[in-house]
Amino acid sequence: MGNKIYSKTWGTWVCALALVLSADALAAVESAGLTRDEVSSALQGIAPKIIACRESAEKEAKTWLNGEIRLDFSIAPDGKASHTKLTKSTIKTPSFKECVVDAVTSSQFPTPRGNLEVKVSYPFKFR
Repeated sequence: MGNKIYSKTWGTWVCALALVLSADALAAVESAGLTRDEVSSALQGIAPKIIACRESAEKEAKTWLNGEIRLDFSIAPDGKASHTKLTKSTIKTPSFKECVVDAVTSSQFPTPRGNLEVKVSYPFKFR
């Protein structure tokens, strides 16, 4: 699975690399319950929520937000995210970081096979 690039147009400006999501970017998927591609596909499904977080934070801060946020979380046997923890951020806006954590935590993921919990580490890159 290749990179998925989400962009947004504001007037005549285009943010060509708003959020880059890639199965290759998954630092870890520690389980046979889901594949990297399955987790990456689910994360692509929540990209609009994360882009909305960015747009809101940029309006509030009146500046572009660029950088990386790394989240570690688990996907429970019922497909719900849990134990979501921000482990790295080069973006300093607290409301943005909280919104991204909430977007992942409130999302539904595929149900892992074998009633297993899946541990994930994922870098969200904003340009």
